[in-house]
Parts: sequence; structure tokens; C-alpha cells
Amino acid sequence: MKQDQKPIPEEESANRLVAVIDIGATSIRMAISQIDQRGVIHNLESLSQAVSLGKDCFILGRIESETIEECVRVLKIYRTKLDEFGISEPGDIQVVATSAVRESRNRLLFLDRVFIATGFEVEPFDEAELHRVTFLGIQPLLRQREDLANSTNVICEIGGGSTEMLVVESGNVLFSETFRLGSLRLRKSLEAISGPMSELPNIMKEQVRQMANRFKRSIPKLKNPQFIGMGGDLRFAAAQMYSDDQESELRELKIGEFEEFANSIVAKSPDELVNQYSVSLPEAESLGPSLLAYAQLVKALRLDSFHVSNTNLRDGLVREMILPEVWGKEFREQVIRYSLNLGRMYKFDEVYSTHVADLSHALFRELHSEHGLDRKHELILYLAALLHEIGQFVNQRGYHKHTLYLIRNSDFFGLGQKDILLVSLVARYHRRAHPQPSHDGYTSLDRVDRITVSKLAALLRIAISLNVTRQQKVSEMQAEIGSEWIQLRIPSTELSLEKLAIQSAGTLFNETFGKRITITEA
Repeated sequence: MKQDQKPIPEEESANRLVAVIDIGATSIRMAISQIDQRGVIHNLESLSQAVSLGKDCFILGRIESETIEECVRVLKIYRTKLDEFGISEPGDIQVVATSAVRESRNRLLFLDRVFIATGFEVEPFDEAELHRVTFLGIQPLLRQREDLANSTNVICEIGGGSTEMLVVESGNVLFSETFRLGSLRLRKSLEAISGPMSELPNIMKEQVRQMANRFKRSIPKLKNPQFIGMGGDLRFAAAQMYSDDQESELRELKIGEFEEFANSIVAKSPDELVNQYSVSLPEAESLGPSLLAYAQLVKALRLDSFHVSNTNLRDGLVREMILPEVWGKEFREQVIRYSLNLGRMYKFDEVYSTHVADLSHALFRELHSEHGLDRKHELILYLAALLHEIGQFVNQRGYHKHTLYLIRNSDFFGLGQKDILLVSLVARYHRRAHPQPSHDGYTSLDRVDRITVSKLAALLRIAISLNVTRQQKVSEMQAEIGSEWIQLRIPSTELSLEKLAIQSAGTLFNETFGKRITITEA
């Protein structure tokens, strides 16, 4: 068990402690952090234990019982460590799993066994959620470096099961995608067909070449890009190539020297790597293919050097846990930019839709005491309001159902599949029928999410009513809240059409909140 511990300053011992656990294809890692009174994150301890989840999943398609119990053993040790730090509240602990668990046929069995044995609620992260967390983790570093803040940065992490790529230019995400190309996945696939390991470099180079071509077709006009690699394999390579033991947030490596080192690693067997570098067997199995893939990607971009970052998934998870602005200022603009591009693709009325989204935002803030939802739901409402008419691109008749389909089958930077489903349902219920248990998508939600959809859809219907003339007459409001009624005071002299629209659209609001909503001129 690898670990790195820093003492807790006595004067800060009362500050908040949080922990994140990352269940990956080759190891289970935990980071414990302290948040001081200024909101600064201090990393106190890091632990890592090798596992073979990827070996099971990428060959068998399932996690073997022995591997599950090995994971349980490691997680029990982590639970004991958390008890020593006094970290026990669910809100202070986040446990996520990546591709090896997400793709396993028996992932539900795995998740249930872990919960029964340790009490940990494991959240399998999908690709979009990984992009969001990666962006949150790397963003502070990009801001600190002036040469990166104003550059086009290709951010890449090659894991055991997949390769994650982001392109960030001047703080804005231009591209995000996950490729099903991973170091351990490829090695194990070759072993499954009894292929000679001497063929691994050539096969890996061809796979990376195809991935690089797909990437360059998606982002064809990269001007002077910077390549930033993340991941334990790269940090290992940087540490071996440097004579000093000092860690740096960002190290620059020359591609020629790095490729030479990568080839030397590929030439060794996993057992030789274990003996020479004291790494675990799962880490040794993924090391060579991973470094070779990084080298090929950098060369495909025609770069002479690249950067290695010590940022990892757990850094982004900690930021997401403790910073309330993650679902607001830090992240909101990126998602809205993606959503606007989606709306334009489907020829939506941008001026009208943006105004309805702004009205939804204002209603959410004014009526927070009634709905009690958080900033994540505020963003979901805004996106649903922005895109609620895109179904008209398909057909005017029943367009709210077409809107559901288009949103549900689109990619949004940083939003997981569950969040996208919520956006699509809120947009679908902006008109016509109220939510019903038999409706597609809605029936799969639990009670909390069903109530959330009803609340947000009710707010969206009111926002649409306030812009019924499509003339953007209403721009501000103030809510007066009584025990059985809500009155929106709006600075306007003529609201007769808006009053009629709210009277018609307010039924869902009344049924959801138990209050009648009206408007009056202020």
C-alpha cells in the first residue's frame, strides 16, 4: 500500500476534512484533503493499492469474485483510515469508479457487495463526468501559467481502459471525447487471442494512429497546441527521466528522449519492470503501452516536447465536493456554450429561448424557499429552458417529444447521462401533459428525481408564460410568498396576455407546490 502523509496543522485541525476514492482499472486510490478557512485545499494523505479489475473486465466482461473481495479488502482498509481522521459524513466522502466497473456486466453485484461490506456508495462515472472533473482539476494550473492560459491546450490521460481528451483554449472547452483505447485493455485483448507480445508495439501504434486521426478530424485547426499529459504512468516516466527527486506541477519532456525511454519500457516484460522499478504487476502491465501511446499522440501533433502534470482525477473530485461555484460560475459557462451550439444546430430562436432561460433563472432564485433545489438543478433548468423548442426542427406536431429525444441523444460537456435525462424531461414537460409514471425516461427515476422534474418543469412553464408574446417584455420580478399563494410583482404596465398564460400554465405549479401563482404590475 503506497501512501504519502502530511501532518495536520494544529491551528487548522477544526477545518473540514474530505476524502475521495477512485476505483480504476489497475488500482484503487484514495486522497484525504483538508479545507482551511480560506477555502484552500491541503492534500494530507494519498494511498494507492494495485487491483486487477481491468484484467477481468476487458477480457471476461465481468469482475471475478476473487477480485471483488480484493477490492473489498482494500476499501475496508481505507474505511479504517477515514475513521482515524474522523471522516464519516457521507457528504465528506466520494467514491467513484471508472471504465472497468462501468463496463462490467456484473457491476450492480460489485456495487452492492462494496456497499454491504464497507458502507461506501460507489458512483460509476461516465465519460462526460470524467471530462467535467478533469477540467475542474486542471483549470487552476492553466490559470497560473500565462503561457498556458492563452494557449490551445490538448489535455490527455490514457488509462487502463480508455483515453480521455480535452481541448481547452483560453479557459474554454472546445472539444471533449473519450476513446475506447486503454493500455491495459489492449494488452489483455492481445493476451485473450494468444497473440505474441512482440506485436504489441506495432498494434498499439496503429491503434493510436487511428485515434489521433479521429481527433485531428474533430479539431482540424489547432494553432500551436500545447500537449499536457496526465496520469500515473507519465508521472512515473518523468520521475525516472529526471535525476532529481523534486516534484513539479508541470514538467516539460522532449519527445525524442521520452520515446527512447518508452521503447526501453516496452522491451521489458512486466516481471522485469516489477523487479527493476518496484511497481505492482497491474501497473507494470499497463506502463509500456501507456507510454508508447503518449509518445505516438505527441508525434501525431508534430510537437517536439510536451508537459506532464501532477494533477489527477482526485484533485478534480475534491474541488467538486467543496466548492459551491463548481455548478455555477466555474462550470456553467462551459455547458451553456455547448448548449447554445446545439440549439443553433437545430435552428432555434436564440433570442426568445435565451430570454426564457434568464426568466427561469430569476424564478429559481426568487422561489428558492419553495423548491429547495441546489445550483446543479439551477443549471439543469436553464439548459432545459434554452433548448425546450429544438424539437420543432423535426416537426411542429408533438415537438416537445422530439425535444426530449434530441436532448437525450446529445452530448453535453461535463453532464452525465442522468443529468442529461433530467434536462430532457424538464424540457419535454414545458407543455401539454404533466409527468406520468408511464412516460419514457420518467419511469426510470427515483422519487427524489421525479419530484425535481416536476418542480423544474413547473418553473419552466411559468417562465414561458412570462414571455408568451416573444417580445422579451418581462426582465425582472420580485416574489411575495404567502401560505397558499405566490405573487410575482413585475415592473410593467401591460401584462394581460402574461396573466392569461400563467392562469393556463400554472396548474402544474399548483399541483407541485400547493400554491396558486399570479402576477401583478408593480
